[in-house]
Amino acid sequence: MSDIGVQSEAIHERAHEALQDAHLQEAYRSSTLRLYTHRLKAIGEVPGFESLRERGRALKREVMDHLDYYLEQFADNVERQGGKVHWARTAEEACAIVKEIVKNAGAKEVFRIMWAEGGEADAIIEAKGLKQVSDSGAIEKIVDDILSANADKVAEYRSGKDKLFGFFVGQVMKASKGKANPALVNELLKKKLSDG
Repeated sequence: MSDIGVQSEAIHERAHEALQDAHLQEAYRSSTLRLYTHRLKAIGEVPGFESLRERGRALKREVMDHLDYYLEQFADNVERQGGKVHWARTAEEACAIVKEIVKNAGAKEVFRIMWAEGGEADAIIEAKGLKQVSDSGAIEKIVDDILSANADKVAEYRSGKDKLFGFFVGQVMKASKGKANPALVNELLKKKLSDG
């Protein structure tokens, strides 16, 4: 099983046992029937439901036909507000990005504090200084300092020793105490190492 999926077979065994439970089966059947009945009743109370449904379908088609435009618009809005949008081509890539964000945000520490002391995740992250740094100017300064201090390694990298890239990433992350946004670090390092 991959490192992204569930690591224990116990969850599958418990799920199988639960699905065999007659009481749970009846509760599921009853809940499904109740949900379906309430849905039909609610639909009956909405004037012009079929027309609204068709408008919803048309809107869905519009969005799907122009999804690239809407995603770019969304990303621009998020970044204008100081956020960062992470793009992934596959589910595995998305999971890797999320894992990296969680790791760099000190999530284990945050969850431990939330469990032991209570509180909101954002407040704990702020109070403990665990917030990820996405300020390109601040990260660029760290990158510049690392590259200047390691001019010999920069020369080696540029002569074909691509594996040194990980060294540079590690040095930047160490200098930022693990807080630098990894995607931004990679982007800046690639740009600066290719210049020259």
